Amino acid sequence: MPRRKSLHGFTLIELLVVISIIALLISILLPALRKSRDTAMNAKCLSNLHQVGVAMLGYQADEGRLPVHLVEATTGTWYYPNQISRNLTGSGGPTDLRQLYLYYVSDINFMQCPFCPEVDRSLAAIPWGEQRVYVNYVLTPGFWMDFDGLRFNTKKRWTRTEDQWLYDGHRMQVIAGDVMLANGLSYVINHENNAGGFTLNQHQGSSPTDYTDSYYFGTFSEDPRPRLTANYALRDGSAAAYAGNDERLIPVYVPNAFSRNYLLPAQP
Repeated sequence: MPRRKSLHGFTLIELLVVISIIALLISILLPALRKSRDTAMNAKCLSNLHQVGVAMLGYQADEGRLPVHLVEATTGTWYYPNQISRNLTGSGGPTDLRQLYLYYVSDINFMQCPFCPEVDRSLAAIPWGEQRVYVNYVLTPGFWMDFDGLRFNTKKRWTRTEDQWLYDGHRMQVIAGDVMLANGLSYVINHENNAGGFTLNQHQGSSPTDYTDSYYFGTFSEDPRPRLTANYALRDGSAAAYAGNDERLIPVYVPNAFSRNYLLPAQP
């Protein structure tokens, strides 16, 4: 009689050992992969901001000043440094500054930080005058004014790179940058990757009251800035990354809304 072949498979213990080894390898590799992904996203964000800065300087070369901000183009005051168009409601009528930038940058979506959920802000996706549109980056020209104590110098906005920009005694260099907004333990930071306490509201409807890409405050159990970075385009045409807790980041208040406290790089 022919000998019967013996069959040998994995025992339960051997299977558990293999699974444990795979789990261990995954736990070792995941942080490295996450760090590599974040490094790549940060590089793309820095590149996007450089493109935005180049567009601003191109506008200044033609017009003698940096781009007009929405707050200058309307009669209202309750606008934010990342708002680039307004809808049909409110005073001043519809205003859309996306068209202004399209003369100098090929795609308005360069104003998208890759850490935030992707939103198509093109005129094809969101027609002119239909919604309020926000971008992921702070646009400083024509928005902020010099600040002295508790009073804004309303006659001098930041408009030209050759001017000496001062804010409460600090020299300002940034013309565009990541949103980094702090208020107590409430933070909005682009590079938080939309996790850890705040949400992003996205409305893409046809109603004049709709808005696209507006932030909602969330509360963190601890300050997230020490583990995050922010990128900024500077008025000399360069773009640079700063640690979220860099001492050069100072609070810059939104006019008429002191609870909104943006962090921007400055020098003494």
